[in-house]
Amino acid sequence: MKRPQSSVFQFRRRIPRDIVEKARGQTISVLVGDRTVQKVIGAKATEIGFSLDTRDPREAKAREAAALAHLDKTWEAMRQGPKRLTRREAVALSGELYREWMDISGDDPGDAELWQRISEVNASARAGEIGAAEFMIGEDTKRRRSMEDRFGEWADLLLARHGLIVDEASRQLLIADVAKAMEQFGEQLQRHAEGNFRPDPDADRFPTLPARQEPPEKRQTTAANATFSALVDGRWIEAKAAGGSLSTLSAWQTSFKHLASFLGHEDATKVTRADVIAFKDHRLAQGISVKTVRDNDLAALKSVFGWAVSNDRLPTNPAEGISLRGGRGLQKDQTRSKGFTEPEVRAILSNADAHTPSGTEKPKTTAARRWVPWLLAFTGARVGEVAQLRKEDVFQQSGRWVLRITPDAGAVKSGQTRLVPLHQQIVDRGFIEFVNAAGEGHLFTTPDPSDPHGALKGLTNRLRRIMREVVPDENVQPFHAWRHRFTTLARELGCDDAMVRAVVGHAGRDVHDRYGDHTIAAMARVIDAMPPIKLN
Repeated sequence: MKRPQSSVFQFRRRIPRDIVEKARGQTISVLVGDRTVQKVIGAKATEIGFSLDTRDPREAKAREAAALAHLDKTWEAMRQGPKRLTRREAVALSGELYREWMDISGDDPGDAELWQRISEVNASARAGEIGAAEFMIGEDTKRRRSMEDRFGEWADLLLARHGLIVDEASRQLLIADVAKAMEQFGEQLQRHAEGNFRPDPDADRFPTLPARQEPPEKRQTTAANATFSALVDGRWIEAKAAGGSLSTLSAWQTSFKHLASFLGHEDATKVTRADVIAFKDHRLAQGISVKTVRDNDLAALKSVFGWAVSNDRLPTNPAEGISLRGGRGLQKDQTRSKGFTEPEVRAILSNADAHTPSGTEKPKTTAARRWVPWLLAFTGARVGEVAQLRKEDVFQQSGRWVLRITPDAGAVKSGQTRLVPLHQQIVDRGFIEFVNAAGEGHLFTTPDPSDPHGALKGLTNRLRRIMREVVPDENVQPFHAWRHRFTTLARELGCDDAMVRAVVGHAGRDVHDRYGDHTIAAMARVIDAMPPIKLN
């Protein structure tokens, strides 16, 4: 929301009824951008609110999602009551700050005299003469108050980052360890400023934050290997047996990679409904389309987590019931044709013909840049179907050169093999000679048996970037535009609609389309109707 007469976005969230009494009077720390906001919840408060410190709608949405996820963890921590930090946990938390400070300032610490002065003040503080923080905020402030003012916000940031609500004794323990880490940091940066970049001999005194003990039933789930990758692999075993394509596996892996990056871990037992909602909002704030978030990300999470529940890997599906409206039925204003225009077609194909490989470019990549755009233009096929063609998938049948698009070569959306006649212009331009001279196997990629989809994905990403450079219009999709152009042109030429669907690999409209064969001769009439493309 926004306040009247203000363009800065504000955050407001109702406090859950079951903990509102516990929350009143407490100080809540929330990460907003790169700072920590502290809010004291009043004695009669029913909600919490603060500024999101931005006028950018996308940034506000991202900060709102992060704040929602954090508050949900905070409310859950309140339900369970404050935790007590062990000394090891306090030192481990302070070590996180030490390492971050070193990453930021360690290579270029600045003036050695400044760090020497700070180190002297720190030494005096340890001797009880003057607080190190008092040097920063004023000599007349009491040590405890100065420690709070100087280091309290850092301690609260660490607690907020890990969703921890601790008792006051634990917080004071953490503040003391943060102060000690700051002192160590200053001494190390003084050495760096003097030209001594030997590793800090005491840097390894900071342990990693140990995992907190979980309920027995959760520990049992974790022991069952409930990482994101393990769940995706398990789900894929069933999907593959049912005829699933590698593109589905790749989509799941990509969505869970984004989720892991957002959450900072891959432990499925830690994922909450609030996490999934925050992830959804985060992806939208990044500018990802509603359709992609709904049909790729949420669909992947629901499918994999649902499988995990059915196979006793997880107790519940955190993505269940989370939906996203929009996308289908809510079309964006179409400012141009979905297919390439004729000038764009000529520009792309001219660029393909004129490409000169660099010294490091692989021969198969060079071949793909040369031939894949031409094949897309005259088949309306999906880019993956063309990019994974093998030498044995180009042959003569019924007196015509044809392409065989088959799951044996890689992922095919329909899961069905189809033959597509080649246009005479492609034959005349030397495609058959290229195929005859090529080695056995895939023409444009070299698949890795351990990652069969990786090489194809890398190639299509490169081709997408190239086509986007030639046609920078964001309102047209670099690959799908070929399919739209082919279908539109076929309609203009009066081609049989069932044969057009057979060529491009679309499913039939009804049961009638599944009767009879789509012969080479019938599909060739569609291909031959396409006029040759005249380049500049």
